[in-house]
Formats: sequence, structure tokens, C-alpha cells
Amino acid sequence: MDASTVENEIWDLIDQDPDLDEDVALMVAAALRSDDELAEQFGDDAPPVTRPAPVSGPQTTPVTAYIRSVTARGFRGIGPEATLQLNPFPGITVVSGRNGSGKSSFAEAIEFALTGTSYRWKERSKHWQDSWRNIHQNIDAAVTVRFALVRDDGKHATDLIVAASWNDGDGLYDAKLWAQVHGEPATDVAGIGWAQPLDIYRPILSYEEVGGVFEEGQAAFYDRINRLLALDQVNDAEARLAAALKELKKPATEAERERKAMRAQLEDSDDPRAAQVLGFTKRRPFKTADAEATAVGTGSAAAETVSRLRGIAAVELPTIAEVGALTAQLRDALAAEADSAGSLFDALSQRSNLLQAAIDWQHDHVGETCPVCGQGTLDAQWREQAQQEIAESAQLLGQHQELQQAKRAAQEGIRRLTSRVPELTAPAGEQLSALTGYAAARATLAALPPDVAEWPDHVDTAFLQIQDAATAVTDQSRSRADELDDAWAPLAGRILGWVEQQRKAERADTQKNRATHALEWLRHASTTLRDRRLDPIVERTRDIWARLRQESDVDLGTVTLTGAGNRRRVDVTGSIGDHELGAMSVMSQGELHALALALFIPRATAEASPFRFLILDDPIQAMDPAKIEGFLGELEELAKTAR
Repeated sequence: MDASTVENEIWDLIDQDPDLDEDVALMVAAALRSDDELAEQFGDDAPPVTRPAPVSGPQTTPVTAYIRSVTARGFRGIGPEATLQLNPFPGITVVSGRNGSGKSSFAEAIEFALTGTSYRWKERSKHWQDSWRNIHQNIDAAVTVRFALVRDDGKHATDLIVAASWNDGDGLYDAKLWAQVHGEPATDVAGIGWAQPLDIYRPILSYEEVGGVFEEGQAAFYDRINRLLALDQVNDAEARLAAALKELKKPATEAERERKAMRAQLEDSDDPRAAQVLGFTKRRPFKTADAEATAVGTGSAAAETVSRLRGIAAVELPTIAEVGALTAQLRDALAAEADSAGSLFDALSQRSNLLQAAIDWQHDHVGETCPVCGQGTLDAQWREQAQQEIAESAQLLGQHQELQQAKRAAQEGIRRLTSRVPELTAPAGEQLSALTGYAAARATLAALPPDVAEWPDHVDTAFLQIQDAATAVTDQSRSRADELDDAWAPLAGRILGWVEQQRKAERADTQKNRATHALEWLRHASTTLRDRRLDPIVERTRDIWARLRQESDVDLGTVTLTGAGNRRRVDVTGSIGDHELGAMSVMSQGELHALALALFIPRATAEASPFRFLILDDPIQAMDPAKIEGFLGELEELAKTAR
């Protein structure tokens, strides 16, 4: 059956389900296509999946073939080459003969040429398989099956050959298998399009297979019937989704395994951050963001302790050069100030004031005698000389004021320098012994002497002490921070590794839910399609059973394929009178054989099968006369109606 037909049937069911989530529907549609298209649906930018064009127009007519003859030599019970001629048209051909005459050998020869194996041998021991050669013709062996072939184009090929051959010394499965349509190159059964039909519509049923239908297990029985329904595309889609689900479950399993290992490691740590992370990861939903923040050093008291220790270790103090420049500046200012004596300053100041007053008087009494001494004349020459002396005095005063300003600037610089030496305290719970010396040196620096002249020596000495004390403090802080980080680093790495896995698991969990819903929906849809396609087969089986059962009290009810995976099975119901029951549990061996035939015939004679023949090797061995009569009646009906 055309794959697009199956896909369109699924799309019909999708359209008929208003409750189906669109993302789930797209995942189902992608699973029907390929592994790659399904994988794309798990991405962030999943492409849309479009519905295939409906199948229209006439469908391809299956190739039909009738057996003309089978020729064998050196195979099983056939020694020298022998040929069994058959009628290549609808009808019944009965091959009879005594035990050991080669009837089953011809049937097995056809089966091996077509399939490369035999149901009768595949589960047998190596000794059994090694005995396939005929002891009277053991040099080489060959099987040739000739068919009358009708092609889908209506042309009749005169011959189709399917063959197997062995050289001397070859084992059973060393056979060279080939097929050839007359006038065309040699190929194999796959090359003529028969590989899948042989699996689905297998037209050969031996006595051993009739008995083994119910003995090889429910899963194999399920697969026999399920293949007939041509739902391989749906089965493949279910398998893809199941495989995807299996992969999507792995991240959660790995994350949980890592969480347990991480917690075991954290429980052995006395770091307070370990206790915090244990709390964050105790039960779902896990606080992954909090665990991550704790691991990388934010959001915890321990992290704050390390941060503060790092801050102490990175403290910046004024440099020796800065301190030396300021103390030198103050020394220079003090020395310059000492050179400009105070008495000179006073004299210059008084003389300047007096001269200025005389100048002012002279302005109004030009040419008069000095009012103080009564001798000199305050003329213009005197006035010029007095003004020059005042200018010189003003210059000396200005220079002295500049020296005082330089001294005050040096003092202010030293005060600012002392303020740049910070107070340092240990984080809570930590002991830094070097802080005591640092605090004492800092206090000494801050206690500037009352006499400014003593400041330079005081600051130089105290600052050297501070430098030594600060070096001890920063080394101690850095060492303690490294110690805490070194102990935490492996744990932090373990936590961050788990966080990454947990987030991957959470992302996968969202996809897992979609895939789970897609698989559940597809399995339900598969059941719907399976029942649709199985119903006419079951009806045909019931008709055949009604003919075969004859005197059996068991009436056949339903045949249902249920379960999935390793739990798949075929439920066959029935009844005896008004009592419903599991049909197979009350059937005799002959009834089970009849039921196997009733299930086999609809499968092997399905309309889509290219094989216009059934090969039944001793199918009535376990039947009573009544059931044999019913079986012969069914064969007569097939001969009349089958193509």
C-alpha cells in the first residue's frame, strides 16, 4: 500500500481530533516521515510538516505470478534432477505420494528459492541443517522455480525464474540466489519487487508452520498478522517516537545520578555554602539558580567572607614616593619660613606704614620741612625714594606670604594622606592577627605632633610602619581567601556541572511530554487503522473457520492485536453456546490447526499479493475427517474465485 495513503489516513485522524495540540500533531507527522524530520521537531525553530498530496488516479496493479514448474537436484529427498510440472492457472493441484517420495522436498525447494530459508530448518540444530544435501547427489545442488508472470502493464512475460544453487562443499546458506525475468538482466527477489510481499503475504505453509503459529509466541503471531495490514510506516513512526523518548529520558537520569553524587560530596564538607546547596537540591522543584549563585560566589555569607578578604588583600595605600614628596614639601616650607625672620617682617611693616603716612602728608605740603625731624625737605626726590622703599618692602612681604601658603598646603596634603590609610576589620568569624599591628601603626600616623616642624619625621616613620603592617595584613587575607577558595572550588565545579545537566533535563522534559503525547496519540490512531484493516480479514477468517470447524463447538469471535513492544499479542475470542471465552485456550490440536489455516488463507490470498498460488504441505494431518471435508470445500471455493 502506498505510504502516502497511510500518512493521509493519519492526517484525517489528526483533523478529526480538535483536542490534539498542534505541536504534538506536527511531531506525529514528522515521525511518519523520517528520523531527521522528527529530530527537527525537537529544535527551537521546528519547520512545519505539510500533509502529502492525496493519492489519486488508478493504483498500480500488483504483479501476478503462477508457478509453472519446480526443478531440483541434490536437495533434501531429491537426488538426480527431477521436475514437478504444475498448471499455471487458477485451480487446485494435489501432489500425492508415499512418505519419503519427495513431496515436502519440492515444497521446501520453492520456499528456499524464494526466501533463502525454510521454516522447517530455521530453528533446528546445525546437524539438521547440515543434512540438507541428498546423499545420492552430493557434488552440486540446485533449485529452479519457473513462473508464468503477468506484469502490471498487461504484457505477458513467457518466463520468470527464481533459483538457488550450491557448489560442492557449500553449506546450506552459501547458496547463490537469483531471479530473472525473461529478456532482462538477472537480479534477485528484491529486484523483482517480491522481498516485501514474501514477508507480508507468504504463500507457503508447511505442516510444521501450521503447528508453530501458536507455539512461536504471541509477539511473533502478532507480527505475522500485523505485517498484512501494511502499517509499517505507522510502526516505524511509533518506533522513532519510542526511541526519541528513550533518549529524552537520559538527561533526567544522568542529572539525578549527578545530583546524588554531588549531595554525597557536599555532606562531607563543613563549608556553610555546602549546607545551603544541600537545601536547594533536597526536593523538587530544585532551586538551580540559587545553587548556581552559591557555587559562583554570590548570595552566601561564605562568599561575602571571601569577597571581603579579597578586598583587604587588594587595599591600596599611598606610595612611598607620594609620602616623601609631601614631607619634603613641608620641610622646605618650614626652612624657608625660618629664613625670613619675624623681626624683619615687623620692621618692614612699620617702616612701610610710616613712609606711606609721610607720602600722604607731603602730597598736601609740598616743599615744606619734615614735620617729624624738622630738617629735611619732603620734595619730589624724597617722594620717589620713599615709594621705591615701599615697593621693596611689599615684595619681601609677598614672598613671605607665599612661603606660609606652601607650608599650609604641605600640611593639608599630609592630612589628606593620613585619611587615605583605611581602617581594616576582619570579616565576621575570621581572625587576622596582623590587623593589630596595622591598627597601631595607623593610629600612630593619625596622631600628628602639635609642632608642625615634627610632622615630616613623624609621618615618614609612621608610614614605614604602616607599610610593613599592611603587607602582613594583605598576605594573611590573601592566604585565607585562597584557602577558602581552594576548598570550595571542587565542590563549586561539581555543583555547576549538575546545574548544567539539570537544566538540560528540564529542557528535555518539555520535549519528552510532547513526545509522550505524540506516541500515545499515534498508538491510539494505529489501533484505529489496524482495526479498520483487520476487520475484513477477521470477517474472512470467521467465514473460513465456519467452513472448517464442522463439528467443533467453538464459534470464533474477534481477532484483536493489542499491546506494544514486548507485550504485543493477538487476542482471539470465541464462544461455546452462550459462554464467551478465549478461543485458543479450549481448542484441540486439530482445531488450532484449522484456526491457523483460517488465519493464513486470508493473508496469503489478499488482493495486494502478487502470488497467485498457495503451497500447503500436509495441512490436514491433525484434522479429523469433518474438518478435512470443510477444508477441501474452502479450497474448492478458492479455486473458483481466486485469480
